[in-house]
Parts: sequence; C-alpha cells; structure tokens
Amino acid sequence: MNRFHIGIHTGLLLWLTLFLSLQAMAQREASNWYFGQSAGLNFASPIPTALLQGGTNSEEGCASISDNQGRLLFYTNGTSIINRAHLPMKNGSGLNGDQSSTQGVLIVPQPGNDSLYYVFTNGAVHILLENGLKYSIVNIKGDNGFGEVLQKNQSLLADTYERISAIRHCNNIDVWIMVRKWESNQYYAYLLTASGLNSSPVISSTSLVVGGDINYNIGAMKFSSKGNKMACAFGYGFDRIELMDFDRQTGRLSNPVVFRPNTSNPVSGFPGVYGLEFSPDNGYLYTNCFNDAFDSRLFQFNIQTHNAAAIEASRQLIHTETSGSGAGNIQIALDGKLYVAFRGRTFLSVIESPENPGLSCNFRSDAINLDPDGNRRVSAGLPNFIQSYFDRESNPYDFYRTGACDDLSVPFKL
Repeated sequence: MNRFHIGIHTGLLLWLTLFLSLQAMAQREASNWYFGQSAGLNFASPIPTALLQGGTNSEEGCASISDNQGRLLFYTNGTSIINRAHLPMKNGSGLNGDQSSTQGVLIVPQPGNDSLYYVFTNGAVHILLENGLKYSIVNIKGDNGFGEVLQKNQSLLADTYERISAIRHCNNIDVWIMVRKWESNQYYAYLLTASGLNSSPVISSTSLVVGGDINYNIGAMKFSSKGNKMACAFGYGFDRIELMDFDRQTGRLSNPVVFRPNTSNPVSGFPGVYGLEFSPDNGYLYTNCFNDAFDSRLFQFNIQTHNAAAIEASRQLIHTETSGSGAGNIQIALDGKLYVAFRGRTFLSVIESPENPGLSCNFRSDAINLDPDGNRRVSAGLPNFIQSYFDRESNPYDFYRTGACDDLSVPFKL
C-alpha cells in the first residue's frame, strides 16, 4: 500500500473530497454488527461505536447485512429476522437455524440483484436430524422497503450442523457457500449466481473423517479473506483444526493438513477449540480454546509453511482468560483488526495488528465498550459474513486511517 501524509490544517478540504468520492464507491456490507444479548457495533468511523437498538438475542450464530454504503438492511439469529427498524421482518419468524449453533446463519446477496438476499441456516447439534442446511429468500424491497421473506426453510443438505462459511468466486461476483457433512470427510460447496442457487454441490473429500461424538461438530469454519485458504475447528475433546487450500474457480478444497492446537506444547484441560480467524495477509491463523470451567486461551499459528508439524511448533500464546467468561468467536472487521468475544462480558476484545508475530499482534482485552447503559452482553457468537468483504484487494475503494486526529499529520492507507 502507498502512504501519504496530509497536514491536518492545510489538507482538510482535500481529505473531505477524497472521503466522499471513495465512500460513493465503497463496499460496506459488513459495517453493522448485531450479536449477543442486544449488542451491536458500527464500523462507519475508524473507531467502532456501540449500537444500542439491537432487537435480537443470540448465544452463538448470528448474521447482519448492510447495503454497499453501510446502511443497515437486516439481521438475524437464525430463527427470526429483524428489519432495519429493529422490528420483526414480515414472514421472518420460524427459520430452521439455531441461535446456539456456532455459525448457524449467513446472509448472501444474490449476485446481480439489488432486491434478493439468501439467508442460509444450519442447525445445532442438540436438535439432530431436524434441520441441516436450508435457505430462505428475502426481498428487501418488500413491505414498503422493510423487507419480506418470500421463501422459507428450503432444504439443501441433511446431516450438517453448526457451520456455514462463504467466499466470492474468482470472478468476484458469484458466491460459494460451504458446509461440512457429519460422519464423513466431505465438504459441500454451493454456488450462488445471478441465475440463482445451484443445488448440485461441488464435493471435496479430505483425509479427516469426523464422526462419533456429535459435539465434535462444535467449532468455527472460516475462509481467509483472500479466499485461498479455509480452516475448520473440531472441539470438545476431538481438538483438531483442518487447514486446506481453496480454489475459488472450481469450488474445490485440496492439500489438507491437520494439527492439534493443544498438543505441540500441551495445555492440560483446554480441549474445546472453538473460534478461528485468519490475519488479513493469510500469514497467521488465530484460534481459542476453553475448558470445563470456561477459562480460555487465545493462540496464534504461523501457517505460511502449510505443514502440520511446523504449524504446531509455531504456536504462540497470546492471551489467557481466567474469569470463566469462555472463549467465543473471532471475526475480522473492515478495519483489518480481529475482534474476540468472551461470553458474558460487556466489552469486545481486539487484536490490533494481526499480521504481526506473537505478542506484537497487540491484543487488547475489553477494548470496545458495548454496554454504556447496562442492557447488553457479549455471547459466544459474532456475525457471520462473506469473508471476501474483508479483502482489501477485492474492495479497492475502502480505506482506513491510522493515527490520532490530534497529531500534526495523519497517515492514510489506500
């Protein structure tokens, strides 16, 4: 990235002109987050601010969507959809997701259509055989612009739970939606295009068969923002992470490596690997684990070698949490930082510099206050998004500021 410095006093007009012109072309679909117990966060400014109008509760799975200017459209906990006025959307109740599913819901705009949004849901392990992967379709122009659900709970795949992730096709228009089938070694990728959803998936098989204890399904699955990597966590005693390459053209996964985050340097009693997120440059994978008392630890792994032994050996302990809050999900944001949920807190924690090794990644505990008036709490989940929203190369008009406004000069990144 190129850097330029503008003096605060002489460059204000130029800065405003640049800001307005770039915002006109920005892609800000991930600007508004709603999650946990009525909690929310807005990324319109360099320092995210709490949103106080949240109209839904979610223990884990949740999703939000805004338009490309960052204006909220709707959000959901996988069972009900809330419109931009923070009221139930027309026909928006009774979705077959689950608010206690790790990534139980995901919103995907239909390519080439400014009205239709697919809401994908995946059930939780405690309601086996009931749900699986389903989708509902929202017309955002329905009900006088507040949105209306047109189709609901259309079945795609049984025997899949807890996780959904998505990334753009290499044409940067169409979208791949990925799930993992239980009692198998198979991942299913569905392609959403301007013509609609292709119900014939691309199936990738890896060497890791996961079955037995249904709780092994619990844990996050994430694409890197660049879309060339995907990782899947299997917790509650199985304690493995599967890391793979992904082909955005074909929808196929390849070159799987499996590592155990807690065995290279044993951490007794922390078997519950849960959250996952990649650094923006794909160089590091962050994950967290918790024990039966919900104490937790946050780790960084160097994944540049794509070798299991080297990845395990690279493990860095970033943070230990002994409050019993319990590790939740980790989610990249538009500012390139990673946000970390700890259950029951009124603050979000943040990894300020996720591309830096070890403790220089600058983890800040309880960095963002979500609860200025005492009515909001963090749970395990953070909103699930198409991960391409956070790739600066495919979102070239987004920018962010570093530095403080009371400095003599403010550096910008383009």
